[in-house]
Amino acid sequence: MLGIADDQYKLYGHFKQRILLKAKEELAENEDTDIYFDFEKLKRGRKVIAIKFIIKEKEIPQKELEFEEYQKKKEYFQETLELFKLLPQEEQVEAHKKELAELLKEHSYKYLEADIEYAKRFGVNNFFGFLKSSCEGGHYSAAELEKEERKEDLARQKEEELKEKIQKRAQEKAIEKYDKLSTKEIAKKEGGR
Repeated sequence: MLGIADDQYKLYGHFKQRILLKAKEELAENEDTDIYFDFEKLKRGRKVIAIKFIIKEKEIPQKELEFEEYQKKKEYFQETLELFKLLPQEEQVEAHKKELAELLKEHSYKYLEADIEYAKRFGVNNFFGFLKSSCEGGHYSAAELEKEERKEDLARQKEEELKEKIQKRAQEKAIEKYDKLSTKEIAKKEGGR
């Protein structure tokens, strides 16, 4: 497991000095890891027959804690914060703000909002996993959004048709009224201008 040939380090003292203590020191000094180890030798009589490794977590220095607190205070765009407020209470954790900000880079606010509401309606267990999956899969709420957009388009179209009808009817009424006027009245009105 340690990559040492059977004939190397026949004496435990050499193995301990050159391998175990050296690895322990290197790992303890390495700032890129949050663990270190200790070990105990297991003996049968005077002979060391096994080594028990004890893996431990390093204490996080105060400097790193301050950086972590600074990261938590990161500012987000209004859309991100609005989406965050839509999440169920238990999903409103700081890490999800960052993930929502990332999702907003590739997906519209409207789709994300609809997907959140869709997921809330079905009470999924892994809410944020469901939301991400929805984004990757083309938005589960896409059909509902399209139906809503279609309804809005139809309503707008009906409104425009109604306006056109009203205008046409008003124009017909004006022409009808004009046709009923006598020639004298027309001359009088045109002369008065």
